[in-house]
Amino acid sequence: MNQEMIERAERWYEEGWENQNLDVFKDLLAGEFRLREMFGEKDVQTLRDLEAGARRLWKSCDRLEFPVDEIICADETVAVRYRIKGTHKKTQRDFDIQAMAFIHFEDGEIKDGWNCSDLLGFYSQLRMLDRPRQAREA
Repeated sequence: MNQEMIERAERWYEEGWENQNLDVFKDLLAGEFRLREMFGEKDVQTLRDLEAGARRLWKSCDRLEFPVDEIICADETVAVRYRIKGTHKKTQRDFDIQAMAFIHFEDGEIKDGWNCSDLLGFYSQLRMLDRPRQAREA
């Protein structure tokens, strides 16, 4: 089961996020799920909200990559250390930030996720820290 969960976690980032394939999300998520701190704002509990957030991210950035640096699996939980790389369209600046997630599987499907991305590093690389909030919103 551990290797299967590791492969599913890799698929979440590589096929789902990097290849922008919404069907992967549908395939990997449990019927009821909760993804905490997605997109640096709120918890996501519906496929519709996940797809809307993913589309906003994909629309605001070019050349997005989600390279996975490390995966550790224990029981039904996978810890993933990965990066988010790309070019922000509005600022035309490249970014490369660290992120990590804990993904809990139930019956082979993603039931819960806890996400932590370096948003301070993201805004710093885009040189958006000294701007008013309205100007920072992508």
